Amino acid sequence: MGVSCKEVRRDLSDYIDEELEPFARVAFETHVKECRECAALLDGMRNVIRTYQDARVFAMPDDVRGRLQQRIRDGATPSRRAFLAWTLSAAATIPIGLALFSGRNLLSPKHNQTNPSRQQQGSPISGPVVVSNDSKEKVFHLPSCPKLEGKPRFLSMDEAVREGYTPCPYCLGKNRNGKKS
Repeated sequence: MGVSCKEVRRDLSDYIDEELEPFARVAFETHVKECRECAALLDGMRNVIRTYQDARVFAMPDDVRGRLQQRIRDGATPSRRAFLAWTLSAAATIPIGLALFSGRNLLSPKHNQTNPSRQQQGSPISGPVVVSNDSKEKVFHLPSCPKLEGKPRFLSMDEAVREGYTPCPYCLGKNRNGKKS
């Protein structure tokens, strides 16, 4: 299958950069051998690339080069004013960041995200706990909790926490008030 002149213009850069697939490359070369316009376009593009690759063509005059290098050196050392501006910006950012971080905790309260290791440390609940085999909620209760529904299953508190259960808010509140059943 032949390649059109339009496709040659589209793929010219890929051909020069040797990024064409082998089949497309053969079709490209076949077309360029037969089409004088596309052959001239390819030669012209190669000449432009060779010209721009030669650094001598666009050599900078020595006096301009010296002034440019001096200006770069002068601009490379930061001024005291720039340093102070940067320091003040950083100092202002820290309290703003802390305020935003603190505000996030106030504006979006955590929804029952308790860490099991914290529950075990200093927990007011001790002894066996009860979970419901019938309930889909992962909540453990005290054996005397009126909120327990379904078929009870007794576990140690450590086992309940390991299985992903969290304490019943009613039982937890009742224990914190000192009314232990």
